[in-house]
Amino acid sequence: SKLLDGESNVLMCIDKIPIEDLVLALRRKSRGFHRGTSKYRGVTRHQKGKWEARIGQLVGKKYKYLGLYATEDAAAEAYDKMAIKQRGLDAITNFEVTKYLDLLSEEDRKLVDLHGGIPPGRGIQNPKS
Repeated sequence: SKLLDGESNVLMCIDKIPIEDLVLALRRKSRGFHRGTSKYRGVTRHQKGKWEARIGQLVGKKYKYLGLYATEDAAAEAYDKMAIKQRGLDAITNFEVTKYLDLLSEEDRKLVDLHGGIPPGRGIQNPKS
């Protein structure tokens, strides 16, 4: 029973943490997350004060450079767009997948619409922005 009480306390604590913070914490634990200066996947702070976006490649080079951006959010969006182009709904993005409907196939848009922005069986979905 003591274990159940401990689990109950954990659940009560988790309930108080914003969903965006929980998702970011899970992403940081994933083996594919670069532990850089940004809270976003695929984004690092550049020496010149701008934000660099890059994405891992399956073949060849380790990373593909996506550019420098004035804001961290803009770099995160660049990463998301390339991730969706490469992986469709299987991409793990920084922002809600509904932000990128124009990049999805018609079939994937229907899945997103049918399931309220969270397609079934597609891994970690993203917090509302």
